[in-house]
Order: sequence, then C-alpha cells, then structure tokens
Amino acid sequence: MRAPTSVLFALLLSFGLAIPTSAVGPTVTLESQAWWSATGIAIPGSVGAHIHVFATVPADGYPIDGPIDVPVKVTAHNQTGTITLLRVSNGSTVMQSWPLSLGPCADCSWSGTVTVNFSAWPTGRDEMRWTANLPKNDLGNRQYQSTGWQVCIRSCTPSYRSGVYLEARGWYTGRGYQNARLTSPLTTVQSGGTITVKLAPGSGGLPTTFSGAYIDPDFHNGSAGLTIFSRAGSYTGTIVIPALAPGPHKLVLLSSDGLNAGVLGIPFVTP
Repeated sequence: MRAPTSVLFALLLSFGLAIPTSAVGPTVTLESQAWWSATGIAIPGSVGAHIHVFATVPADGYPIDGPIDVPVKVTAHNQTGTITLLRVSNGSTVMQSWPLSLGPCADCSWSGTVTVNFSAWPTGRDEMRWTANLPKNDLGNRQYQSTGWQVCIRSCTPSYRSGVYLEARGWYTGRGYQNARLTSPLTTVQSGGTITVKLAPGSGGLPTTFSGAYIDPDFHNGSAGLTIFSRAGSYTGTIVIPALAPGPHKLVLLSSDGLNAGVLGIPFVTP
C-alpha cells in the first residue's frame, strides 16, 4: 500500500527537500552516505566523517526523457576537508557536474534543485551514480560516496544491470568501495516486510568486517535506533523488518571495513 501523496510530501519536507514541480513520471527519495574514521567506526557512538547525498530521482522501471529537475541535499558531518563537486554519471561517463564548496565543518549542508538532461543519456536502463566529491581531507586523502540507482531512459532495454539493484557506496583513498545494496523491490521496505540485501566490499574494497541494518537511527547523536540485523563480516541474504508504528521511518543498510563504510538510506511511511 502506497502512502498518501500528502504524507510523502511531508516526509520530503522533513528531510529539507523541495517538492519537484516538473518531474516526469514517479519518483523515489533515497540517500547515499560515505563514512570514514581513522580511529575506527564504532556504532552508534563513533561514526567518523560523513558525506550524505539525499535526492528525489526518477523511479526505476518508468521510461523518462528530457530535462528533469532533481531536488538534492548534500550534507557534511565532522569533515576536515571541503566537498567541491556534485556530479551524476551513468555506468561509464560523467554526464553533468555542479561546483560546491561545503566544509570543513562539524555539520553543514547544501540544498538545491539540479536539472538533469536525460536526452543526452543512452537509451536503455542505465545507472545513476550521484557523487559528492571531497578531494582532500586533513590527511590529504580523498573521500566520496556514490550510488547505483537505476533509471530507464526512453526504454528499459538494454539494461546495464539485471534485476532489482539499488546501491550506495562509500569510497576512501587506499580502501576502495564498501557497498550496501537492496536486491528486492522498494515495496518490500515496509512494516513486516522481508528484504534481500548484499552488504559487502565493492571494486577494490577491503574485506567487510561489519554489516548492519537499522530502522530510524540517529548516529550523529549516538543512537542506532532499532537494530534489525548486525554481524561481523559481509552478508548476502534476507532481513525481516519488524512491525512498526504508523508514520515516517527510514531503513539504513551499512557495510564497513572498520574505517570506511557505505550506507544506503531508504525513507518510507507506515500507514
């Protein structure tokens, strides 16, 4: 059951995002995070320097074309460097980029709407890789997050990825990617739902030493919310979301090598 439009709009506003006025077709609101801690990530109290990208993007499975406005919020937490760029790539090419200057800061953000011209993208089901780039922190190292969010441009074939594929990635110099992936439909992200996930290293990634799934965490204030799954090491399989109270919630999936982490956030509403 899909939440009423008014409830979804209220949820978007609660995360500081504008409501798209010229979007073509259905949209979904998703979040990708990258974490880094030189002294080690320890949930919930020590989660390091974060980069968040929160965006309302065209939904997978619905062909779109032309320029589409995408509301985006970029947030930095405990950052010792400056985020200089927001960009969107497809599976192989940077399609557009926008300059930023965010940080160093303990807590700062930028919100705005960027227009993505999908008429310049190849036809087919392609991958949106939204990235906020921090080229150099106080250690001289690069950090960024990325996404594997699928979109159909004019047609859903050919497809860059097979099946359901929704991913967030955290990358750090010398450590590669840590990836958090949902492999079941977004409709499974609901009170009492069963989701399938892959929480594991990505390209060039070191072994995953910790993976987890949480409902409504507030890690910046030392709260893991409701922990519904955690284990040492990577994980591929199912996770059951327990019964939840009515109202807005967020599912958070995490994969970490102990210092670097990729985090996927999916807001949803329990009627």
